Amino acid sequence: MGTGSREEARYGAAVLHNIAILVSPKGLNLEQVLAWSEKTKYLRVAMSDLPARLAEAQTAGAGLGEEHPESDVRVYDAVPALRLAMMLELTAHLIYSLTEIAANVANKITATNGNALPSSFNGIRKAVDDGTVPDALVAAFGDLSWYKKVREMRTEWAHYSAPFVSVGGDQAAFRVYAQRRPNERTHLQEPAIFTFDEYIEGIGSAVHATEGLAHFLIVEHVLPYLDCSATRPYLTKTSDDFPVIRNGKAAIEEKTIGDLLKLCGVDRP
Repeated sequence: MGTGSREEARYGAAVLHNIAILVSPKGLNLEQVLAWSEKTKYLRVAMSDLPARLAEAQTAGAGLGEEHPESDVRVYDAVPALRLAMMLELTAHLIYSLTEIAANVANKITATNGNALPSSFNGIRKAVDDGTVPDALVAAFGDLSWYKKVREMRTEWAHYSAPFVSVGGDQAAFRVYAQRRPNERTHLQEPAIFTFDEYIEGIGSAVHATEGLAHFLIVEHVLPYLDCSATRPYLTKTSDDFPVIRNGKAAIEEKTIGDLLKLCGVDRP
């Protein structure tokens, strides 16, 4: 599901958020960029949490279970497996949300420069497939095959069914059912069975692609249009980065956009 080895973006959503706070370029929505940055963090957390949830589910299902007092059946703790299935659904919805917010931000920024990208990520993906976006953006995204699969998973789980999780046997895996309409069964081949390693790689691919989009926007659509000699108000800081407060008021100074970009971790254009 993933893209294998890849080069990480130099600038990502967190840097784009810092630029929105300190520089406020035209077309860059602060609240949406914050959501982009936060949901990227959510997915990074999910990538580390999923293996732990998988281990818990495997441990719960590995023993003989508890004896039932009135039957020969064995009783197992089903909650760890439920948590694992829940995380699959949550991350699929989160990936969809992250990519849509990132596309919406990208549409607004690029529209200010007269060359707007589509406002949905699927629209951008189609433009990539059609070869109608800049080569720099194609390179930043890498392989987008993960998106087609995760988007179809999200459609299945949002509207039709739930993931079936199997943690026993030699390799834990989950299955995506095919209750969706025939025209929505495009990218997942039956039986659609994936390992958790493949899914985690898919999450990493989503983060890589959206971070690459943020880098593309900064380099191609933000930095070239900034006057680095212009100034913006800036909260004066102490040497150890605390705000300077005098007589109950915050001290404000003027900094050039070039200096503010350096604070964001961006080289001057």
